[in-house]
Amino acid sequence: MMRFAVEQINNSTKLLPNVSLGYQIFDHCSDTRNFPGIFDLISFNGSVQSRDESQKTLTKVTAVVGSYTSTETLSVAPLLMMDLIPMVSYGAATSIFSSIHNFPSFFRTVHPNKDVVEVIFNILLHFDWRWVAFLNIDNDYGKDGQEQFRRKIEDSQICLAYSKGLNYYTNYTQVFKQIEAQRVNILIVFAPEWTAAKLIESAIQLNVTNKVWIAGDAWSLNKKLPKEKGIRNVGTVLGVAEPAQAIPGFSDFILSFKSHTHCGNEGQQTFCNQVCNCSSLSAEDIITADPSFSFPVYSAVYSIAYALHNVLKCGAGTCNDSTTVYPHMVLAELKKSNFTLLNQSIQFDKNGDPKFGSYSIIYWNQSGEAQEIGFYSFPPSFQFVINSTKIQWYKNREVPTSVCSPECPVGYAKKPDGIHECCFTCQICLNGTYVNSTEDPYKCMDCKETEWSAEGSTSCTLRLVEYIPFTDSGAILIMFGASALVGISLTMSGLFAVNYNTPVCTVPASEFQLEGDYLIGGLFDIHHVIDSVHQVRPEAINCSSQPFIVSSYRRFQMMRFAVEQINNSTNLLPNVSLGYEIFDHCSDVSYGAASSAFSEKAKYPSFLRTVHSNEEIIEVIVSILLHFKWKWVAFLYSGDDFGVDGLTLFIKRIKDTEICLPFTKTLIDDTNHSQMFRQIDVQRIDIIVVYASKLIAEDLIRSAIRLNVTNKVWIAGDTWSLNKMLPKERGIQNIGTVLGVS
Repeated sequence: MMRFAVEQINNSTKLLPNVSLGYQIFDHCSDTRNFPGIFDLISFNGSVQSRDESQKTLTKVTAVVGSYTSTETLSVAPLLMMDLIPMVSYGAATSIFSSIHNFPSFFRTVHPNKDVVEVIFNILLHFDWRWVAFLNIDNDYGKDGQEQFRRKIEDSQICLAYSKGLNYYTNYTQVFKQIEAQRVNILIVFAPEWTAAKLIESAIQLNVTNKVWIAGDAWSLNKKLPKEKGIRNVGTVLGVAEPAQAIPGFSDFILSFKSHTHCGNEGQQTFCNQVCNCSSLSAEDIITADPSFSFPVYSAVYSIAYALHNVLKCGAGTCNDSTTVYPHMVLAELKKSNFTLLNQSIQFDKNGDPKFGSYSIIYWNQSGEAQEIGFYSFPPSFQFVINSTKIQWYKNREVPTSVCSPECPVGYAKKPDGIHECCFTCQICLNGTYVNSTEDPYKCMDCKETEWSAEGSTSCTLRLVEYIPFTDSGAILIMFGASALVGISLTMSGLFAVNYNTPVCTVPASEFQLEGDYLIGGLFDIHHVIDSVHQVRPEAINCSSQPFIVSSYRRFQMMRFAVEQINNSTNLLPNVSLGYEIFDHCSDVSYGAASSAFSEKAKYPSFLRTVHSNEEIIEVIVSILLHFKWKWVAFLYSGDDFGVDGLTLFIKRIKDTEICLPFTKTLIDDTNHSQMFRQIDVQRIDIIVVYASKLIAEDLIRSAIRLNVTNKVWIAGDTWSLNKMLPKERGIQNIGTVLGVS
């Protein structure tokens, strides 16, 4: 195509009259072994000149057309950029070439990867395919394509379930096994034709079936693959391709060339093994070969010719051939390119990317041909059209689906399942809640107090107010009852007002003290002091004015009972009486102090306890986890010595096990429970160990009920596992299953 374009230009009397174009073409078969050929192109009189700041450097070539792949171009382009030699590529699509700072003299007549990805993205949206795999060649071109695709789908509902870089050593059996495991039906293949051919041939051999393959423009018009035996079994192949562009005169040129020329270039001196071994090719083989990138080559040559036309000030059938042409002069004119070629306006943007062209959307039909079924034209005249009726799908002629999770029924909220937004389970919204799929499909929102909703609602309904007449027997009964309750309330209020300065619950002084031959001291937290930050100098604590703890008062009475029982015994301490003096310790606990620190006899030589240490309690909890094979847990603990000690012992105990601790949280009075439970759900944790005091645990569980936390296993420490109130809380069954140590 390049030779044809040059010959056509030389035969023209308008474009470059009295000026002839020549060419020197190199077979770029290796990125490392073709440097002698590249240096020959940029040389002058057999030597490469040093860089001239005045840009007066002369080279053998005025401009370079090529090369095809991005990796090849990256190895050559820097050498040409140094002297601003224009390089017009017909195939290098990697985004890095759009950087004018790094590639100031680079142009291309093929669209960059981001444009191809844009077309693929629109195909996915058109067919509502949201769960896809991306297979790319493991080089600059493929990696850039994958990166562009990831960016494009970032804010969409499309999820990338699987991606893989393909190379010579790829284990295709393993690749397809992983794709099947992910239940992916849509495979995007962003690779050159030789890599794509190996992939498709492996799919046929491994009996991969019922897939939709979306081909990039590098292999979508491959002539051999659509005719491979077994190709219909792999599924349906769609693709993005350069539009079929008939170039007048090219076929005649090939026929004439093959009849008069020997491909072997016999008798000509070869340079760097540049011999065309094409004697076995017929003219028909060349004409019917994959036409992809033919027009980009054609337009690249013409772009350079039009730039020369302007540099040489051609017109009126002549050019100023006395002008010395430097590469930078051609570069300046290339930037201003604006001409019409085969009904297309050839222009480049500021980055050297084409402002012309479109893409065809093709389908490999039953005859083994690439049939055009739609097109995509770039802005400003944006159009995207697909005629789906032309496609014969592999699945009963119905459009295949590819989703991780089907959409939830009406009235159900999505619950994330895994790391992908496309994967979720569905949870029905309970009475009094609703889901607005447009606003937030992941949350069942509460109705207002004046509204109500049935289970599985998408909106709330205003409550109807019915007024009961005063003469109704029910109304009379309600008013009578209300009057009685008001009277009782007023009476109680009066009693509280009269006895305002007395404690709500008092313990007779005699209960705290008993004379005896020997005294036992007792410390009990009958009342609970809530720690707070003091803005002024604090006063002495009056325990009796603090919240009363019934369970602790029971333990207080247990000590009195034990002393009285011992005093009544004639065997244990005959003729000796025990006495006691008990103090309300308000907050600190001694009879229940489980911290492992108290096991250090060097520090606490006279300390004994009748409760097991934290270490033993943690051992039981870990044994429960191991028994049920729970390996992914959260540990919530109170911020006191008891809780911190429990966390330390837990981490130490699971060190050599398979149990993992992805989330821990200190529970204090102002803990943001909503944010905490959200983090637990994000981590997909189902087992929650709660190692905290009774009051903190009560606050936590009530928050879980209020925030609609469901389907968890809660493991309670011994401080709250026998709580009498929580098991009877309304909604406690919704949070999951509660186990405990006591």
